[in-house]
Amino acid sequence: MNESEIPGFAIANILNIPSAMDMEHSHYTMFNEDDCEPEDRGKVSGVYRMVLKRSALSGYDVVRVKEFHQSLYVSERFKGEFEIGRFTGYAFQEVQLT
Repeated sequence: MNESEIPGFAIANILNIPSAMDMEHSHYTMFNEDDCEPEDRGKVSGVYRMVLKRSALSGYDVVRVKEFHQSLYVSERFKGEFEIGRFTGYAFQEVQLT
């Protein structure tokens, strides 16, 4: 692996993974016993509308949530800095907080 810089590109490894999905208010599907590997049974398989618990996000600007870590969630502060910096390659969609 080569760790040299590639001008114009950046990546991030998101390590903040709090348990922040509001299971009562989100719309999602779960893996069942016939769909998947045994270790995935009972876990979230897809999310149609994510609702996050505000209290679990305190102190974080960028997270993936433990319950469904495929998506990335950012704070308004992060979004503002991203837009000020005129960064590209990403779109934002508002998520409800409880």
